[in-house]
Amino acid sequence: MSVVMQFQEVNHANSVLGDTVKRNIYDRYGSIGIYVAEQFGEENVNTYFVLTSPWCKVLADVLHTVCALYLIEGFLVDFFAMFIVTMILI
Repeated sequence: MSVVMQFQEVNHANSVLGDTVKRNIYDRYGSIGIYVAEQFGEENVNTYFVLTSPWCKVLADVLHTVCALYLIEGFLVDFFAMFIVTMILI
């Protein structure tokens, strides 16, 4: 590792440890938390980790399935209602 890269790494570590908000993020989430803070903002780190958690993904899948079944059921009810009305009118 070159001296320049070592200096950049030490400087980055110093900026993280010197800032209390970044320090709390690092203590809670590690280096990935610092990366997320740099990409999405410090105030959005917790939201990012909540939305990418496994239970949130399962909840999204369940809600997607329920909505899809509701739409399919609504379509089938409308289809059969139109079919019955058409058969009565014929």
